[in-house]
Amino acid sequence: MAQKISAAIPYLPDILICGEDGQTIAFVQVKNARVLSRDVALALYRDVIVESDAASAPYFLLLSQRLGFLWRQHEASPDTRSRHSGHVRRPKSFKRLEADADVAPAVEFAMDGVIHRYLPDLSGGEWLHGRELDFIVSQWLFSLATEQQSAVGEPEKALADAGFLAAIEGAVVTIEPSGDVPAARYAALAV
Repeated sequence: MAQKISAAIPYLPDILICGEDGQTIAFVQVKNARVLSRDVALALYRDVIVESDAASAPYFLLLSQRLGFLWRQHEASPDTRSRHSGHVRRPKSFKRLEADADVAPAVEFAMDGVIHRYLPDLSGGEWLHGRELDFIVSQWLFSLATEQQSAVGEPEKALADAGFLAAIEGAVVTIEPSGDVPAARYAALAV
């Protein structure tokens, strides 16, 4: 009987936020599950942090249409922090990485206000498709990175308190295409 060989497919970010130097600041996953509780978010975080190079980013964001979670991760050392290259690059201490994956998010926030700013006519029961939410979230993150923020409302105040807004000031926000959508389509959406 032939042995079945399988390789884990690493998670790629839905959105990547990088500084002008190309260093990853935040790894962003957009999961538009109707029920995204703190426990489900933590389980998703564990999976992503172990199966991707997300651990090299100082911040990890998990966002849905209703909720968002921000993790402030340990500072990446120079040997683990790299430009995003599409391949998994794990820190030397994999056991430490697994332990870090059990950390609760630093900030949990409602996304309703963000969605309403970009889609004011969206009814409360209407659910966005994944790509629609990716685009809205990327526009919001781009605005946070490039425009002066007052950080008086939520979730911006909580993100500012966590140091996230200062960290992404002037950063580049990129929608990372998944295997099923051509990059040209994303480029067309961003225009």
